[in-house]
Amino acid sequence: MKKSFIIIFSLLVTFQTQAQDYLISFAGTGGSTTVDSVQVRNLTQNTSLTLNGADVIHLMGVVGIDQAIEQTSSDLRIYPNPMNEQSFVEFETASSGDATIEVCGITGKQVVQTHRMLSCGRHIFTVSGLSGGIYNLSIHSAGYVYSGKIVCINKGPCCAKISYISTHPKFVEHGKLKSIQSLVPMQYTSGDQLLFKCFSDIYATVIPLVPTQSQTVTANFIACTDADNNNYATVTIGTQIWMAENLNVGVRVNSSQVQSDNGIIEKYCYNDSAENCNKYGGLYQWDEMMQWITAPGVKGICPTGWHIPIDWEWCTVTQFLDPSVNCGSYGWSGTNAGGKMKSTGTIDAGTGLWYSPNTGATNESGFTALPAGYLGTDGTFSYVVSFGYWWSSSEYDTDGAWDRIVGYIYSSVYRSPIYKHVGFSVRCVRDESAPFTCGSSITVNHVAGAVAPVDKTVTYGTVNNIPGETSKCWITSNLGADHQATAVDDTTEASAGWYWQFNRKQGYKHTGTVRTPNTVWISSISENFNWTPANDPCTLELGVGWCIPTYTEWTNVDASANWTNWNGPWNSGLKMHAAGGLGYYDGSLANRGAHGYYWSSTQSRFNLGLSLYFFSSGSGMNIYFKENGFSARCVRDY
Repeated sequence: MKKSFIIIFSLLVTFQTQAQDYLISFAGTGGSTTVDSVQVRNLTQNTSLTLNGADVIHLMGVVGIDQAIEQTSSDLRIYPNPMNEQSFVEFETASSGDATIEVCGITGKQVVQTHRMLSCGRHIFTVSGLSGGIYNLSIHSAGYVYSGKIVCINKGPCCAKISYISTHPKFVEHGKLKSIQSLVPMQYTSGDQLLFKCFSDIYATVIPLVPTQSQTVTANFIACTDADNNNYATVTIGTQIWMAENLNVGVRVNSSQVQSDNGIIEKYCYNDSAENCNKYGGLYQWDEMMQWITAPGVKGICPTGWHIPIDWEWCTVTQFLDPSVNCGSYGWSGTNAGGKMKSTGTIDAGTGLWYSPNTGATNESGFTALPAGYLGTDGTFSYVVSFGYWWSSSEYDTDGAWDRIVGYIYSSVYRSPIYKHVGFSVRCVRDESAPFTCGSSITVNHVAGAVAPVDKTVTYGTVNNIPGETSKCWITSNLGADHQATAVDDTTEASAGWYWQFNRKQGYKHTGTVRTPNTVWISSISENFNWTPANDPCTLELGVGWCIPTYTEWTNVDASANWTNWNGPWNSGLKMHAAGGLGYYDGSLANRGAHGYYWSSTQSRFNLGLSLYFFSSGSGMNIYFKENGFSARCVRDY
């Protein structure tokens, strides 16, 4: 038996890496250029480790003992190493605080762990009771992180144990220990999905990666701090930056209490337990989340610089992950966007928070969706560990808003309208990272649904310095048009774009013979409202800041440029043409190529709206029934 063990150990010593062999280091940018520590998870193999930000991960198919015992710093000592019955672990602490000492197998499975409050100085622990093999040692606290390798040549399994021996107080200059650098091996097979969570002071960034070469992973540190000074990890998915965890801000109230407009952010915790808010984040009613404002994309209860995602921003992230997602549909859509967003593992296996089977979960996006459940309108909590529910800031109607849902037996994503009084989780998305530059183009992926009548990708030009409104930025073609018109009397559908009834968000396409959608035309609109932000197609399709022009803005432009007929709008920087309109009585197309009608967001009275109107012999503001379908030009402050 002894001879057999020695032969096996000898083979381990001489065995070298047989598969991928990559070195991964870390750097910071944005809010911090240094990385304090990194949590690394191999989501495919369900293994993990924590390391110093200065460490380098050595990804390899098989970890040999030569690599395992390599040490590069005198600040951490492991002796003897290899060990038989026990080994001493000696290290220095820069400040007092709670420390975690953990020993994991080379696959990342935890073997033994202990926590202890340590004073500033040098400390000694013993690690004993390990069976033969190679182990990762991790020591981490708020002010320091150490990592090392232990090789054990003990013959059989024992009871693993970490014991505290002594401390030696020591003065540490500047109160902070300099980071050490170690080469940290981690088992890796080609195609494994890794997830790095990098920390630096108040910042945390999640980076998903399937390594194919040695590289430096750069964490873009972005501030995400709520009103309670909670800091959140962030993740970049496509062109968007999202919170990588659920919002947990506010004062907890019981499920029997309605969240109210009282100047205090209020939250529900599942089963009225604060522990569940710490695990899953808070649950919020729609009005509380929006802070009693109904405009899509408001800050609401999000951190400064962040906002509640608009329905189309949920569309953007889900279609980036799975182009087969139909953003205009109700119900489950696509094939695997939900799986790419869900955290991995199951409760049954002791590896995650989801019920089994957690279908399709890879978390390759880094979104880390959790099954937080929801609070129903009857005050009952439901579906924790089974489903995750998130709000959008887009209203469906006065009573409901759009949501997104992922579930334990689905890999797709669900979209539906839901009553505003339920309690859902909240994720925030970052505001535009740089000021918009007028004169640049905007590419919009229009998705058929409650606003766009058809799927279409359009690139809009923009222009400023329009006489009368020189501080505003305008699009240079009609909303929904494939391109700018070729003449003032252009009769093509591609140049005309889409049409809207006053204060209605549904747009209509008209080919000249067929209207899309060909639903029953709204033949009576009687309400004492200007165009509301929740129904503004410019805001909903182009984003926060864009809107239908007001009566004052159209009047200023028409008067300042002295437009007297259709040549004025056409020869301006706006290149507006006679796109016609849809009749108030049945939505049929009229006057395309002869008259131009462009809604303002201002009503004249309960059944009449104000519109810019021009033709070959005149131009000015006029009053029309709200049931008419007119063109939309979008404007924003610049």
